[in-house]
Amino acid sequence: MAKVMNGALGVITLLSIFCIGVGCVARPSPSYTPKVLTSLTSQPTAAPGSTGTATPDQTPTSVLLSTPRPLLNPSVFKDITVFYSGFQDAIWRIKADGSEKQMLFVAEEPAGEWYWLLDAPRLSHDGQRLAFIQSVQQRGLMDWSSSLWVMNADGSEPKELVGKGDLQPGSPGWSKEDLLAFLNKERPVSPIWSPDDSLIAFVDSVPYEPGRVCILDVESGQWWKIGEGEILDWSPDGNMLAVHSASRYAATNALQILNLDGTVHSIIGLSPFNFDFLFSLDWSETTGLIAIQGGNEEQPGTYPVFVIDPHSNSKKLVLKDSYHGYPPQWSPDGKMISFERAVEDVKNLYILELDSGEVRLVMPNVTGGGIWSPDSRLMLVRSELEGDGLYIVSVSDGSYWKIPNVEGSTSLAWLFPPE
Repeated sequence: MAKVMNGALGVITLLSIFCIGVGCVARPSPSYTPKVLTSLTSQPTAAPGSTGTATPDQTPTSVLLSTPRPLLNPSVFKDITVFYSGFQDAIWRIKADGSEKQMLFVAEEPAGEWYWLLDAPRLSHDGQRLAFIQSVQQRGLMDWSSSLWVMNADGSEPKELVGKGDLQPGSPGWSKEDLLAFLNKERPVSPIWSPDDSLIAFVDSVPYEPGRVCILDVESGQWWKIGEGEILDWSPDGNMLAVHSASRYAATNALQILNLDGTVHSIIGLSPFNFDFLFSLDWSETTGLIAIQGGNEEQPGTYPVFVIDPHSNSKKLVLKDSYHGYPPQWSPDGKMISFERAVEDVKNLYILELDSGEVRLVMPNVTGGGIWSPDSRLMLVRSELEGDGLYIVSVSDGSYWKIPNVEGSTSLAWLFPPE
């Protein structure tokens, strides 16, 4: 996760989600104890919005998508702030009740055949800053480039920390050599804040090569490569990164646990999972367990989810199938995993309760998002339930609220008031 991050402004919390060599920052000792994997019950209770029982490997087949769903009491999300990108190529912030809408950052004006896009707003744990990606593409062509930016959560002081500098496509005198230099520079994607917000891990996406996993020191602006991969997440203590490369050009097809200086802490092979590749991984900040989703070429369309203890390498199959478009994500309390499946070509968001094995429909007709609240009671999701938009939904009973005054949202983040 790409990962849904938990954080605080004061004690405010967010949920959501690519070299120059420098010395690594000293990190605290691990502050978590890996959870012992337990067996899941084989006959959990029926899930709301479904008929019959559901086991972890079988989503309810009789999902009642037309069943009326209760509205969420607005007092539940009072003062929650939501960030999103997409509409008018900008990053926006808005209150959950639809008020105080504000454009924080807008993409640069198109120059000639080039156009700019904004994506992946990621709020720091302390709620103070947003990291995001600004990319540029030539119309009609696949060539693209990108840069990584950080700004304050109120939209002030935007800074490009990894990217193109003074190279601007379409400017007067732009030559073929300029184009090659522009496209051959860094292409940062998938920024993820470290648990203490001092670092950002990202992928430098290189054509016809495995992605380069890099770490950016936010204050100094220096960054360095530590390995290869396109899928990554921080350890709960911020001392390591879990990394996997699905590229056919990769040197190894395994899940690697890397130290921040690039040395390998451990390697978890994929053969015990019968995986040819991974789609996603999520390292729980609460339990220290890693959820991975993958597949193999002999069973296309089937994407199991395993939970791994990276210290003992013990593993547990928790879902025999899920949809790869939405990465399974741990709830902040470490008791549930959200995931997506398609029923009659409609994508739906579910949660799996690990202790009971119950699978529960949370939101039908989803098109993106799926970000947990810090108390594991709510999720922020994009859905077409009542027209395309952003919804806040309760994971316990499916009650929901559609945020007014939001258009064309893509990447999401949200900020909670102090407790």
